[in-house]
Amino acid sequence: MKSKIVATAAIVLLAAAFDVRAEATPESDETKNRLEGIAYAGWDPVKTVIYAASPDIAANQSKYSQATNDVKEGAPATSFVLRDTKVLEELHCQVLAQKTFKRGNRYITIEEYLFDNPMYASAAFGLLHTGSSNVVKRGDGSSEDEKSISFWQDRHFFRLASTESDDEESKDVMNKMSKQMSAIIAIHSDSPRFGQYLPQIERVRGSERLVVGPLTSKHYFDLPFLEKLSIDKARIAALADYQVQYPNRERLRVLVINHESPVTAQAGFKSYVDELTSLHEADFVKDGPNPQALFKINKTYLFLGVKEPNKLVLIYGARKRSSSSQLACQI
Repeated sequence: MKSKIVATAAIVLLAAAFDVRAEATPESDETKNRLEGIAYAGWDPVKTVIYAASPDIAANQSKYSQATNDVKEGAPATSFVLRDTKVLEELHCQVLAQKTFKRGNRYITIEEYLFDNPMYASAAFGLLHTGSSNVVKRGDGSSEDEKSISFWQDRHFFRLASTESDDEESKDVMNKMSKQMSAIIAIHSDSPRFGQYLPQIERVRGSERLVVGPLTSKHYFDLPFLEKLSIDKARIAALADYQVQYPNRERLRVLVINHESPVTAQAGFKSYVDELTSLHEADFVKDGPNPQALFKINKTYLFLGVKEPNKLVLIYGARKRSSSSQLACQI
């Protein structure tokens, strides 16, 4: 399973695909002004690139185009880490921006993503952050490793990265820049309360993620037909990992989709089961007001069931037949 997107040179660089210029939007101007306010003595700004959502662009081109803001050449290639801009559209991303600083042969890059609302920013953090949770919290949620800091705050997701590992000066500068950005935004949002939809017992702490549609869910589940679950039309959808001990010791991944009504939950169940049975024979399918189905896919069990009136539950990763059904009883 893909637990998150990893920023490596092997990933197709997002900016390289953008060759259409668009007029600056109020959101891109706001982002530009915010990034212009970020500075640190001894570190020279060498490049700023801003992409704005452009709904008027032809359907066969990228929705995101380089806005006509200041762009200075000379920095290393951009490190935007999404393989497919369709994911950004699903996340309702309005602006992507990058500012790079240089000192000698060292570079620090700030990336900012602006979304429609905090829920999408939180979901993007789950997809795009690097490193693990840290003691020093930034924004509304953060993580870091030896050469990067990631955090989300209100409608924004930020990632700061250095070209150097184990460089205390660069890490200190990134820490101070992240504080500058957090202070400029000022507004904070409560973390989306998706944990209430996920059982607490045996949940792996820090594995909780929001998903907002089939594309974001594909980064966590290597499964077909996820679009049939209508995640994009749900009130909220969340997933987490579980380290279960009984009846078998296994690590499972659980997706809970809280639909608007029993009708959409039942429709999502039927549509997904109908499609999946075209590829895999069902282990069992149970009809009724709370239908359930179990499939075995490449030696791994997939459970799907309707819990309560509106709740659609998918459990994947079990090697033993009884594991996912037992966990489903807790939801």
